[in-house]
Amino acid sequence: MAFGPQRLAEFESAIANAEPRLPAVIVTPYRRLVQAYGPAALAEVDGTACNSCYVNLPAQMVMQVRAGQVMFCKVCGRLLYMRHEA
Repeated sequence: MAFGPQRLAEFESAIANAEPRLPAVIVTPYRRLVQAYGPAALAEVDGTACNSCYVNLPAQMVMQVRAGQVMFCKVCGRLLYMRHEA
């Protein structure tokens, strides 16, 4: 997937703004993911599945992500997040 220079700059800005909020222990793995996958470094948890590799996640992992704990998918390695409905 190719992005134009303006869109790429937007992604880089969003990443730079998010990094200070990350726990120090995951900054290095997070940067490695961003370098490898770009915007696809994060994967939304959709119900009980990773939206990147579509593997069903254990219920405990889903609960931890929902609680705001930093978790990586055991299959694809993406940083998991859950969308917060407004």
